[in-house]
Amino acid sequence: MRLQVDGKTILIYPNGTFRPAPPCAPSPDDQDTWITAAAASKVLGIPRRTIYSWLGEYLVYRRPTRSRYKISLQSVQDFKRALEHPDFWKDEERQLALKKKTWHRMRILIESSLQPGCN
Repeated sequence: MRLQVDGKTILIYPNGTFRPAPPCAPSPDDQDTWITAAAASKVLGIPRRTIYSWLGEYLVYRRPTRSRYKISLQSVQDFKRALEHPDFWKDEERQLALKKKTWHRMRILIESSLQPGCN
């Protein structure tokens, strides 16, 4: 069981013992700005429908509700810089580098959300 005392979380166990909850690592949510798909499409200058096909591949995202997506502004800016290169869609190495960066950020986001007691 968890109990909040003076802004600190205390874990209480069934045998009656208790201890302070371990500190949580800062969430990537706290370190980035999250924008809607419509805002991302305006920044990139493309139709909103196209944004959804790039989620998780070129754009870091989260879903606060089932019907809403929030996209990392940092990933939108990185993608926009990549698109400015004239041969981006022909250069597989460039695409793969951006995908790896996105996958890494997504993995960090997922791991932080699965950390026990820090949601």
